[in-house]
Amino acid sequence: MIPAIKKLLESHSEWVVPYLRNLLKTTENHRIRNEVALALLDFKDKRAIPVIAQLLVAPKTINHRGTLIYVLSEFSPYLGDYLPLLVDLVVTGGFEVSRQAFIAIEEIEGEIDEDIWLQCKQKIAECMKNSSGDKAEILRDLYELFEDEE
Repeated sequence: MIPAIKKLLESHSEWVVPYLRNLLKTTENHRIRNEVALALLDFKDKRAIPVIAQLLVAPKTINHRGTLIYVLSEFSPYLGDYLPLLVDLVVTGGFEVSRQAFIAIEEIEGEIDEDIWLQCKQKIAECMKNSSGDKAEILRDLYELFEDEE
């Protein structure tokens, strides 16, 4: 862990979590971003969810999304509103990102809006037509998950 972040965590000050959320949002350094995301996970800070979701679609995180999607997936029960994002990550992400997004989808709890559910299912079906190899396999598995949950 980066020494400065470790020191912040050890301080247990009230301002640490909001500071870390802001640092997560603003840093351009992927190593710092990953350490901060993991630190927020240690705090179980659900307010980090929208920040991480925004980062997962930000151009600056391309090729550095593995830790972010891992942290987001640890909040899986609360990710119902982020189902379209997670489906997009399965469809467009590399091996690690797509698998972690799939796991997050599997563990979502609660009701999902029917229109959103159907739109996501349709997107998966469309993407399956043009996929092959590992991507085709995970999309089939995801489609089956959507079928089983109806």
